[in-house]
Amino acid sequence: MDIQLLKDCLLFQAESNNDAQQQAIFDGVAQMIPKSCKIHYDKYGNMYITKGKAELYPCVVAHVDQVHKYCNNFNLLQAGDVLLAFDDVRGSQVGVGGDDKCGIYLTVRALREMKACKVVLFKNEEVGCRGSGACDISFFEDVSFIVQGDRKHNYNDCINHTNGVKTTSKDFEHAAKEVLDRHDYAFATGSCTDAGELVVRNVGCCALNLACGYFGAHSSSEIVRISLVDACERFMFDMFETLGHQRWTHIAEKKVYAPYNSTWNNWNKGPGKKNVPLPPLPKHDAGDCPLCASKMEQDKNDHDAYCATCGMYASDIAYWESQIAAL
Repeated sequence: MDIQLLKDCLLFQAESNNDAQQQAIFDGVAQMIPKSCKIHYDKYGNMYITKGKAELYPCVVAHVDQVHKYCNNFNLLQAGDVLLAFDDVRGSQVGVGGDDKCGIYLTVRALREMKACKVVLFKNEEVGCRGSGACDISFFEDVSFIVQGDRKHNYNDCINHTNGVKTTSKDFEHAAKEVLDRHDYAFATGSCTDAGELVVRNVGCCALNLACGYFGAHSSSEIVRISLVDACERFMFDMFETLGHQRWTHIAEKKVYAPYNSTWNNWNKGPGKKNVPLPPLPKHDAGDCPLCASKMEQDKNDHDAYCATCGMYASDIAYWESQIAAL
C-alpha cells in the first residue's frame, strides 16, 4: 500500500451539499492519478474516470462527502497503526473522515496500479445516495463488477446485501468464496451505500461494499487503521485479478414492505386482539449504533437505546437487520 497517499486522501474535507468542497476533492484526485486517465462529469456533478482500453473494466466507486463539519484547523496524526485527527485550535479530536476517504484512497490506488479500470466518485452519499441516484448507469455497461470501500471495519465484512437488495448473484458468491477465505473476509448485510443504490437502479452487474479500515464513522472519535486499509486493498486487487475477467450479471429482486412505524408499538397486543401477552421486549443497552457507530442514548424506559443520527431505536435496527438477512 501507499501510506503517504492514504494520508493525503485523509486530508480531503467536503461536507454534504457543498459543491465547492466536493469539487476540490475531484480536483485533488485528478492531480493524483496518471495523466492518461480520461475524466468527465455528469449533469449532477459526479466524476467519472477511465484508465486504459479494455473490453471489460474492473470498477471502483466511492463518495466524497462527509458527515463531519469542515475543520479549518484539521491536523492528521499517526500513532503506530492508527491515523486520527485533531482540531489544533480547540485541542480536541475530530473525525478523520475514513468514511469515505478510505474509499477514495482505494479508487486512486486502482487507477495507479491497474492497467485498465473505471472509477466513479459520487457526491452527496451521506444525505441519501443522491449522486449515485442521479448518475449515468450506462457508464457501467462494460464493467465486470463494482467494488466500494465504504464499510466500518468492526469485522472483515464484504457487504453483498444493502439498500434492501441482494447485490451479488449466487454464481458470483460461489466463485468468490476462495478469495474471501484467502483474505478472511465474509459476506455480510449492510444498511445503505452507493454500491447498493446502483444495484437498485438495475446497473446489471454484481456490486460489493468492503470493510476498509475505519472505525467510529460519523463521530469525533473516528480513526483509521493502516493495516486494515492495506488488507482491504489487497483483497480488492485479488478479487479483480481472480474474477475481473468476465461480467458478473445480476438483477436484484426488489422487496416491497408495508408502512412501518415501530417494531414494538403493539408489543403487548396480538394481531387483531387485545391483552394477548407476547414474549418480553428484549433489552437493548446504549452503546455504539450498529449502522453508523454513533453513540446511542438510553431511552427513558431504560429498555431501549436510540440513535439520533439514524433516527432509529436499537430494537428497530435489530428487527430490520433480521428481516434483511432473511431475504
